[in-house]
Amino acid sequence: MELRRAVEELRIPGDFLFELVDCPNSDEGITKRLDLYLEKLGLKCIGDGWREIVPGDATKRIKYVLRCDLAYGVPLMEEEAAGRIAERTVDLFAVTDARFFTNVSPVLSAEAWSPISEFTFDQGVVVITCEVIAIIWAFAED
Repeated sequence: MELRRAVEELRIPGDFLFELVDCPNSDEGITKRLDLYLEKLGLKCIGDGWREIVPGDATKRIKYVLRCDLAYGVPLMEEEAAGRIAERTVDLFAVTDARFFTNVSPVLSAEAWSPISEFTFDQGVVVITCEVIAIIWAFAED
């Protein structure tokens, strides 16, 4: 995936996940489908901890997790590059039935979140359509 390669080239290495896989349509509820995906990745299910967000907020969240270390706010990528990648990622799903989810509420606040890992901090965006599911997620230790 071209965007993942851009992240790997432009972001200081750290704990980051950027994956896109086929996701056959299912009768399962949306949060159940999200949790099943996390389980396949070896991560924790959060059930009601999922927060649906609009594409504009998904862009902001992706830009934030690309740009900054979650524990200390140290820049890991140039702001302009993070913004371009975030916009291109969300734009990939602009003409589909995409729904965007995060584990943080409200957007760009670390006051309340449902962790999907054993790391001190983790946040990002999961995008789901009737055909694919993608995760853009950062992890950090204090």
